[in-house]
Amino acid sequence: MKKALGLKFYNGQGLVEYVLLLTLLVIGVILAMSLAGVSVSDLYCSAANAIGGGKACDEQQTNC
Repeated sequence: MKKALGLKFYNGQGLVEYVLLLTLLVIGVILAMSLAGVSVSDLYCSAANAIGGGKACDEQQTNC
């Protein structure tokens, strides 16, 4: 019975480790982009414009 309880703990542990690793990676990428002077919203708008044909962030760009 002790072995069965231990397996439940170890099954969820791998998922939690992957989530923590992914979170740290995303935070690192955002920090690196902000240190390089790239705005996350500008990057999002340029990607959305490329996918959507150039009409995704027209309102936001006129207000800036």
